[in-house]
Amino acid sequence: MTLQEYFQKIDKIYDEGRAIKDQVRQSQRNYELNLEAAKKMGLAVNLIQEVLKLDLKNEETVYSLKIDCEYYNYEKYDCLSHYYYESHKIDEAVEQISKGLSHLKEAIMLLKSIPETFSDKFKTEYGSRIKRWEYFYNNSTNKVYTFLARKALDNNDFIEALDNYKRSARGSRPIIEQAKELEPMYERVSIGNYVGILSNIYQTRAQITLEKETINNELIPANAAIELLNYGLDAYLLAKEAGEQNPEWDQYRDLVRVTYNNLKNFLLENKKAWLQIFIQFQYQPDLLKIMQTLDYKEYNKVKSEVLGENQTFKLWKIGSFFILLFLIIFLVVFTFILSKISVFYFILSLVGIQVLFVIISLTILRSINLLSEKSFVELTKFVLLNEFKLFITNRKKVKNET
Repeated sequence: MTLQEYFQKIDKIYDEGRAIKDQVRQSQRNYELNLEAAKKMGLAVNLIQEVLKLDLKNEETVYSLKIDCEYYNYEKYDCLSHYYYESHKIDEAVEQISKGLSHLKEAIMLLKSIPETFSDKFKTEYGSRIKRWEYFYNNSTNKVYTFLARKALDNNDFIEALDNYKRSARGSRPIIEQAKELEPMYERVSIGNYVGILSNIYQTRAQITLEKETINNELIPANAAIELLNYGLDAYLLAKEAGEQNPEWDQYRDLVRVTYNNLKNFLLENKKAWLQIFIQFQYQPDLLKIMQTLDYKEYNKVKSEVLGENQTFKLWKIGSFFILLFLIIFLVVFTFILSKISVFYFILSLVGIQVLFVIISLTILRSINLLSEKSFVELTKFVLLNEFKLFITNRKKVKNET
């Protein structure tokens, strides 16, 4: 087999492995295909090792093969780790991902150590992989926490599982930011992973709370409800976003359904906490819409109670400011009146105070959302026009009587 034929065969086998891996990514129901994908990656590695035993003269070719060999090994062990994870064989999964990380670390080191004597084309082509592979490294490192969380869940150790999921969630946010510097698909995948972790946090935290509730026969405390809803809502919103961006992926559709049902069931089981929940989440329309759908009457009762208090406070706060402003302006005008200004300016001052009073009153109503923007403009125009019409009509009436 010629060198060119070797390269063509390696590329073909690797591409087949990647295609199988993509099938798994789109639906975890295909997780057993990871074994087939790992086998393809292993065949590609074996072929590269065969080529490296040949008497190759080109240093760049040798260097590129070493890089690819390390990276394909990472891909192989990554596939195996996912297979064992989905099979609930967590110790094997951690072992495989650790092997993969070792090979990926070596591949990244080779990328960063490309000899200066190599061509610019080679340095550009392989150097461009550094950011993407560093993203893979951080992402795979973070997965170890989710593996350990699964192991804890299998052992009914919910506290340990929750701790590991939280560690994974903290690590996921920087990974999402890192993914934004790469192709869009990596950001979408990172968001999907994060949504899955948040959903697991929500379910694990709920399980812990429900266990305590069963033991102590008491309601879930409001602060625990808020914490759960924060996780649940974040998961639901990110699942919706990821699903809209990847409508063809079963994974995201399932997450949207699961996270929505989590929120719905929790709200139904904790109606006594709706007042605190509404106060905390009153600017989250997605959650409010779910509450409204579940119990329209109870939702409106809570809403009127919260918004009624808010309007009273806003009315007091805004009204106090405008009354103070009105008094200041009135005192300034009154000072001018005492300084013996002409009758014309005196009348003009009275008119100005009256106009200002009308505007302040309507502005207060607009500020507490009792008037829409359009109604505010129309009512201001109506009041001012009719007020001065009344003044002119009364003046003509007095003249006619005299």
